[in-house]
Amino acid sequence: VTILDDDPLPTVTLVASNLSMGETNGSSTITVVLSAVSGKDVTTTLVKSGTAKDIFDYSLSGASILIPAGSTSGSVRLAASGDSLDEFDETVILDIDTVTNGTESAPQQQTVTIIDDDLTPTVTLSTGTATLSEPSGSTAVTVTLSAVAGRAVTVILGKTGTAADDLDYT
Repeated sequence: VTILDDDPLPTVTLVASNLSMGETNGSSTITVVLSAVSGKDVTTTLVKSGTAKDIFDYSLSGASILIPAGSTSGSVRLAASGDSLDEFDETVILDIDTVTNGTESAPQQQTVTIIDDDLTPTVTLSTGTATLSEPSGSTAVTVTLSAVAGRAVTVILGKTGTAADDLDYT
């Protein structure tokens, strides 16, 4: 006697345990959950995108998630990789690419934000010469950051004193 399996394929749902995580030691468990127990192994392959860079900003313990026959879920670990670079928060976007022995219940996507925890660099101004001679004295104003920045830094200079703008200096 042969019994044909006519059960519908289970659907898969993608879940992230944390939708945001700290840059230092942050992590999120990425889980695929089945709608029903299957008699076959179900494999889900993930695609990564987002503003965070794989290896530099995060690591994923696997590109696919295996749910063994008889189980209802499987997981991989997404871990942030800390650095000392002040930068904007970054995202890791995970999508289901393929499902073997199952179906995607609807387009599945999880976005996890890596929260930057690095201090903003401080700015120091210095001049080559504090006193200048009229009419041809000049000096350089140098801006120095206390650390490398991962984003553009704009310094707006204010001017005070008794010298007149465009008359005594430019």
